[in-house]
Amino acid sequence: MSRQRLLPIMTVCVMIAVGISGYVWFSHKRSPQSPGPVEKLTLGTDRSQLSSPIWIAEQQGHFRDAGRAVTIKEWPTGKLALQALLQGEPLDIITVGSTPIMLQSFSRDDFRIIATFVDSQDNDRVIANRASAITTVTDLRGKKIGYVKETSAHFLLEILLVEHGLIPAQVEVVELKPVDLPKALADRHVDAIAIWEPYATQALALLQERGVRLSPPGTYRATYNLVAMQDFIDKRQHAVTRFLTAIDRTNRFISDQREAAQTIVAGRLQMDRAVVAQLWEKFSYRLFLDQLFVLDLESQARWAIKSQLTDKTVGPNYLHFVSFDSLQSVKPKAVTLVSPRP
Repeated sequence: MSRQRLLPIMTVCVMIAVGISGYVWFSHKRSPQSPGPVEKLTLGTDRSQLSSPIWIAEQQGHFRDAGRAVTIKEWPTGKLALQALLQGEPLDIITVGSTPIMLQSFSRDDFRIIATFVDSQDNDRVIANRASAITTVTDLRGKKIGYVKETSAHFLLEILLVEHGLIPAQVEVVELKPVDLPKALADRHVDAIAIWEPYATQALALLQERGVRLSPPGTYRATYNLVAMQDFIDKRQHAVTRFLTAIDRTNRFISDQREAAQTIVAGRLQMDRAVVAQLWEKFSYRLFLDQLFVLDLESQARWAIKSQLTDKTVGPNYLHFVSFDSLQSVKPKAVTLVSPRP
């Protein structure tokens, strides 16, 4: 074949190869397309930075790309969201800390944990007002402590008291709404508070030099978890799996585009972006189900029994409350339970 005839053929082949390569690259980079008809989900969550993957997935269209039309309903706390789910309100999945899960497990066994999606060694904190003559944990004896009952911050408070030789009866606890705790501490309506972010940072900002941080990082690992009713999981397993796929994609976005993620969260929660960035280091956004989470629930159950937060005398088998199939299909290595099937 002559060079004159061969050259056009080679040119066409190169163009085709380039076109195929470009298509493959574009297909990899573009947003995944919806894998069929859009399916509706209703999600209940609280307005906190713990739920950052929820706000980012919503803004970035990750739920939509996974074939989910997600309606988000906001609650003051995850505890209230879980109560609403168990009371039959139209919710499919909710976000909640471990302590409300533990407490509800004594009276209900029809809900399941489908994944943990964030953990933190410094989300819950005990903070005091130096003007109340408090500089150490032992100074809390006889003082008023504001808290939200039956939450992870409540559990942290009692861990801290016991570690320093105090018992709960030696302090006066005052139940308040989370949003009211920072000002109550600054105005000395209470002497200390047990609370989570961003309220802990708000309290320290109000107190300035009067603020005393009594709980060091690592005192307690807080988790935020995705929970659904067993009946919902049985009927719509694929919906749960696609939802977790969207959250996993969002977690990669959080890792790869940190500043953009912080900007989205700051806008969604109407928080100062500098505060969001400051708190960002406290949180590890990832999907997992590990044995430490189960051990934490067991430890909290013993605390609840001893503190008479329940009339039960034995804690449940928490492996029974874990539904790991969806997460295992999305991220097999993220499930590290010692014995997944009780």
